[in-house]
Amino acid sequence: MKKTVKFCLVAFLSLSFLVTSCNKDSPSPQEQEIPERISIEKLKTDFSGKGIISSDSRFFVTGVVITDAQEKNIENNRFIVQDGNTGQGIVVETRSAHGFSFGDSVKISIAGGVIEAASEEIFKLASDQRAEKVGTGTITARSVTVEQLLSGTQPWQSTLVKLGPGSFSGGEGYYSGKLTYDDGTGSVQSNIMDEAAFRGRVYPLSVVQFTGVVRKIADEWRVDIVRQSLVEQPNDLPGITYIYTENFQELEAGTSIAGNRPFEGLSFISGNSNSWLMNYGNMDFRVTGGNSEPSDQAFLENNRTYLYGGVVGRSFTTESGGPLFVNIEKLKGAKMIAINLANSFKDTFDDFPETLDLFDPEKHALRVVTIGLTGNWGKIVSLGDTVRINDQGKFHRIMTTIPDKEGLIECGFTESEADAFLSNPWVGFRLITSLRSTFTTGGIRQMTTPVVVKSIEIGYEQRPDWAN
Repeated sequence: MKKTVKFCLVAFLSLSFLVTSCNKDSPSPQEQEIPERISIEKLKTDFSGKGIISSDSRFFVTGVVITDAQEKNIENNRFIVQDGNTGQGIVVETRSAHGFSFGDSVKISIAGGVIEAASEEIFKLASDQRAEKVGTGTITARSVTVEQLLSGTQPWQSTLVKLGPGSFSGGEGYYSGKLTYDDGTGSVQSNIMDEAAFRGRVYPLSVVQFTGVVRKIADEWRVDIVRQSLVEQPNDLPGITYIYTENFQELEAGTSIAGNRPFEGLSFISGNSNSWLMNYGNMDFRVTGGNSEPSDQAFLENNRTYLYGGVVGRSFTTESGGPLFVNIEKLKGAKMIAINLANSFKDTFDDFPETLDLFDPEKHALRVVTIGLTGNWGKIVSLGDTVRINDQGKFHRIMTTIPDKEGLIECGFTESEADAFLSNPWVGFRLITSLRSTFTTGGIRQMTTPVVVKSIEIGYEQRPDWAN
């Protein structure tokens, strides 16, 4: 019996030695590769521009999605994820359309992916299964001015930011194409995708704050809208839902508009106290194709017509100008009017060949104020503040709300004058600028910077019956 026990014990020890010997090169569970989270900043630093990441990589990143597949204002196979409130962000490209929404928390395996570093860094997934939603989260947008954003002192790209009070321009009053947002410190582009859910809606007259995602495409910095609800407007401004735009495209290039009414009863009349019609010289607007003005081709569209205003006056003052009047049936019930215009680079104007003095931004700034009248050369009051345009070759959208009766009285009308205005509105844009040339041709004439008018917009709270 003792021999049997001894033999079994020896056999067991031998077998144990053999098992141990066979497994001596296999890692223990503690030695196996464990997935490891890295920051988006480290992902960019370690892997940007270094080719395809190993398919065996154990690294992953996490973050919160700051774009929205449902709003469709980004390519349908891309989303942007940010690593915490102060962390960096990156564009993620999937193999097919995805469904990640604003606020989704995601986990992304970097194995087999690649970072393409061009104007913006894009991480391309090896497969769509590498990205998964693991919950929801919140990113608090960092407040920044356009000036600070463009200075590049912080890695703003692919992160959520909040711009302060300002206004949009472009798109003829609608979320469409490339808009410009100006917050007083500078301006930045905001792109609206053709497929965006809010494309074609009217944007606010002014903005309290605007939260968007920063992108850089080529040399162009943008703050793109994530959701329309993240563009906040003041509560006391009218909610414009429809805009009528006169863009002058029905006018034939080469037409001289001077005192006549070529479309919708629009007339152009000088602003001097002598009340000359423009065909007498003071504010001679002409319809011009963008490709026929060599000095302005860089900022005009080739196949589009514009109004050019050459302010040529018979006056002995140091300034000249006049209003562009709008008196059409469509003004009734309007709550907003805007003009899109720019200072031209032209230093001569048509049949007045004198070369103008060098443009001085301070001395020759164009001043624009929207005015209301009780009729043709009736009482005039200012409906808004004077806006200065001290650059050339850049369109500015000057928007003014049209007051109600109480507001018109505050502007300077009497009660009866306010009633007269509301029943037959006359609105003008007074354009005034300092002279850049004085010369004599059949009397004293003076020349200022030519003005390019792109469009006039009229906004309504409700879509008018005539627009249906």
